[in-house]
Amino acid sequence: QYMLERAFMPVVRVILHAPKTSPLSKVSALQVAQFLLFLTNPESAAAETGGKVQFGNAIAPSIHERVAFVVANEVLSNPVGRDAQLLCRVLNALALTPEMVDTLRALRVLVS
Repeated sequence: QYMLERAFMPVVRVILHAPKTSPLSKVSALQVAQFLLFLTNPESAAAETGGKVQFGNAIAPSIHERVAFVVANEVLSNPVGRDAQLLCRVLNALALTPEMVDTLRALRVLVS
């Protein structure tokens, strides 16, 4: 799952910026992003820890929490770009729950 997290934005960027002559231009970047999010869904990965991995006494954020920050930063770097609309849809597909209050607060501060 860590490798999928690391590959998420590069894969989405490659599909979004594929030349018209490339077969990748026919691939839906949104569907690929949703599939990667499905594969990294914290509910199926670590249901017993609420989607978080525990290291000793510390609990690491879930993959969806970390991807949320990456996607939000990408949208904020170019909010009027053609990629922003798709990335906002990706934010809606993330499995963020009300229990992730700290993450949701940090995202709110980030976008305001």
